[in-house]
Amino acid sequence: EKAAAREHELLQKISSLEMQQRKASKDSEMLFVTKTAQLREDLARSLAEQKSMKMEFERYIASMEQRKANESDQQEDLVAEVDSLKRKLAKVTKERDDLQARAAKQIEELEKLLKSRKGIDLDAQCKACGAPLRALFRTPERKRHKGSVWERLHSAETEASTAHKYSSESPLSVSRVPNPLVTSTITPSTMQSPSSVGAITTRSRHATPRDLKTTFSAGQM
Repeated sequence: EKAAAREHELLQKISSLEMQQRKASKDSEMLFVTKTAQLREDLARSLAEQKSMKMEFERYIASMEQRKANESDQQEDLVAEVDSLKRKLAKVTKERDDLQARAAKQIEELEKLLKSRKGIDLDAQCKACGAPLRALFRTPERKRHKGSVWERLHSAETEASTAHKYSSESPLSVSRVPNPLVTSTITPSTMQSPSSVGAITTRSRHATPRDLKTTFSAGQM
C-alpha cells in the first residue's frame, strides 16, 4: 500500500510537472510569438523609415544635381557672354585705333600739303591774335577765334600781299584790293576739321586750291 501510495504520489507529481511544462511551453510560445510579432512590427517600421530617408536623400541628390547642372549652364552662358564682350571690345578698340591712325595720317598729309603748296605752316602764329595756327585747327581754342579774327587775318594777309604787289606802282594801291573771286572769308564753321581748310565760298562754287592763292600768300603764314 505504501508503495502504491508512493507510486500514485509520484504519478501526480509527474502529471503536475507535465502540466506545468505544457503551460510553460505554451506561455513561452505565446511570448515568442508576441515578441516575434513585435520584432516584425519594429522591423517593418524601421524599413519604412529607412525607405523614407532613402527617398528623401534621393530627392536631395537629384535637387543638388539639377542645381549643379543649372549653375554649370549659367556659368557657360556667362563665359560665352564675357567672351562675346571681349571680342566686341577688341573690335571697337581696333576700329578706334584704325580711325585714329587714318585721321593722324590725313592730318599729316594735309599739313604737308598746306606747307608745300600754300606756304601755310601750322607751327607758325596767327598775325592777328598771336595764337598758334595749329590751335585754331585742332583744339577748342578755335572757338575763341570767331568771325572778326578770321576777317582780320584775311584782311591783313590780303592787304599785305596787295601792298607788296602794288607798292612800286602807286601809293594809292596800298589799300586793300578785293578779289573778285572771293566774296566771303573763312568762318569757324569752315574750320571744324583740317579737311575743311579749303572751304572758302565763291559766287558760284567752292574755292579751288588755285583760288586760295588770292587769299593766303605764300610764306605769309
